[in-house]
Amino acid sequence: MLVVLVLAFCAVASAQERLNFKVEKRADTFNNAAAEAGFQTRFGHGVHFSATVWRASNGEGITSEFAEFRSTEEAERYLDWELKKVKKVISLKTTVESHRWKTGRRAEALMDGRWVEIMWTDGPNFRVIIAPNFDDALQLEDRLNPSTPQSVR
Repeated sequence: MLVVLVLAFCAVASAQERLNFKVEKRADTFNNAAAEAGFQTRFGHGVHFSATVWRASNGEGITSEFAEFRSTEEAERYLDWELKKVKKVISLKTTVESHRWKTGRRAEALMDGRWVEIMWTDGPNFRVIIAPNFDDALQLEDRLNPSTPQSVR
């Protein structure tokens, strides 16, 4: 019985371990399907994303992407468009700042059997994290967006 309890405690401690993230690769990408659907980012024609591939200290690979759209409404419309492609939306919430003014929207979704996404808008900005699990994705979100209130998670 003691062995089982020790193993269970180790598993919980491991799952809550604070991860470190190392940039493996950065790239600029274009989303042709989004451009064909009528979206346009702020600079240039089409839909331009800055993408980063991260390696977490637990060995997992995680991708983050960022785009600045021409307006807040366009960023939120893009988030809605992306949510139509996921397997299941886990949560979709409005984000607010300290005075309760809306700053954007945030969603957590399951893509398929292996990947999850956390997406959010902040004004005209759109960001997505694609990871193998929500724990890793949430920790990277804390690094990329430390101002996200815990109440929206």
